[in-house]
Amino acid sequence: KWSSNLQCKLGKIPFKYLGATIGSSPLSTKFWEPLIDRFKQKINSYESSKISLAGRAILLQAAIDSTPSYWLSLYKIPATVLQIIERLRRNFLWGEEAHCKRKLHLINWDKICSHKLEGGLGLTSIKDRNISLLAKWWWRAYSERGTFWNNLFSSCYGPEWNFNPSNLPSNRCSPIVRSFLSIK
Repeated sequence: KWSSNLQCKLGKIPFKYLGATIGSSPLSTKFWEPLIDRFKQKINSYESSKISLAGRAILLQAAIDSTPSYWLSLYKIPATVLQIIERLRRNFLWGEEAHCKRKLHLINWDKICSHKLEGGLGLTSIKDRNISLLAKWWWRAYSERGTFWNNLFSSCYGPEWNFNPSNLPSNRCSPIVRSFLSIK
């Protein structure tokens, strides 16, 4: 049905698009392994022990945290993957490296992720960013009614898409739509 609406050829599923595997289950940890590996690769490209705490915080905000944005805008991140990525971020911030013993984390991670005016470093929680990016689809579903993508979804899911997507039966929805429906 999607191919006729998009007027394109059918391909083989699963396939990769912007590093994410389309067509496999985003509920499995295996689905998220390429993202975790990319995150590790980015973190390991810096020698955190030779960078100040302020420098590591800026690198987290500017370079490292942008890595999962595409994935987080499409899929709800499972708790196990969230824990892995947050641990990598914490360890990088505190200057831990794989070959060194564990360092003492001086401040609670929730405090670190709070706003600067509240005493934090202004880092964003991955979970909060995931919910925000998925919530954007809700906003777009209601505010961009006449756009191509909204018309495409309406043709695939019926008129319910335009009135109340939360009433769509999840067994009829793609993993991407199920992800944004899960944050109601």
